[in-house]
Amino acid sequence: MKRGDQLGDTWDCPPHTAAKHELLGKYLDAWFAIFGQSGQGRVLYLDGFAGPGSYKGGEDGSPMLAARRLLNHSAFDRLAGTEYVFAFNEGDSARHAQLCEAVQKLKAEYGAKCHPTCKLWNQKTRTLVSSPMKSSPRLRESD
Repeated sequence: MKRGDQLGDTWDCPPHTAAKHELLGKYLDAWFAIFGQSGQGRVLYLDGFAGPGSYKGGEDGSPMLAARRLLNHSAFDRLAGTEYVFAFNEGDSARHAQLCEAVQKLKAEYGAKCHPTCKLWNQKTRTLVSSPMKSSPRLRESD
């Protein structure tokens, strides 16, 4: 798939993205616990433009940041009754491969504690959001 940018497989984390990640982390710290204690049973976190999982400097990208915020959450043990599903999509094949590797490293790092489900797609986000949702109320993997 042709890239819509000139960033390469990984790139430096720009200041505005670092600021976004700081806000996202605080947001997730609050809402993972709120959703997890809501009695709904499942929390779906969808990142439609997930990237390779990390930046050149080693900083976590948004998918890894989200997963780590849950796994390191002070209430994590109390949230065991909730299924957390992380759905990460990256349309670029090279970045998608790096993202898959990053998810595997995260699972190895956290071991048995890493029970949230991670689903990975390699599609244009428009296809991911429209096609599976039309055919089923549940999000399905394409590969």
